[in-house]
Amino acid sequence: MSTTDKEYLQELYERVKESLLSQGKKSVRNGICRYRSPGGLKCAVGLLIADSEYSKDLESEGLHGLSLQEALKRSGVKFSTEVRQLLMSLQYVHDNTATGGASARRSGVLPAPAMQCARNRRGR
Repeated sequence: MSTTDKEYLQELYERVKESLLSQGKKSVRNGICRYRSPGGLKCAVGLLIADSEYSKDLESEGLHGLSLQEALKRSGVKFSTEVRQLLMSLQYVHDNTATGGASARRSGVLPAPAMQCARNRRGR
């Protein structure tokens, strides 16, 4: 991976981290994590999707879904395998912590890349 790629991943991480820290809450609806939820809350991936590219249909897709990848690309995300892995890790923290990962991100701790919380994505 080039230095430019590493810098981009760091920038993306910082952008998501700061947004989730300021939000301070998980993006959920009916107990299920969502890219977007009522009240304007967004998850780690949802905040990267431009309003003009967001569709409720995306809620049923994980990061391997082509429609979601295309929406992210059209929103300015330079999608790659490394970006997908980073987003999966950030999404895992959001989906599996009580505050959407605010405390884990505040300390800079991030779990090893893990599968996206697929059980929460099913049925969206």
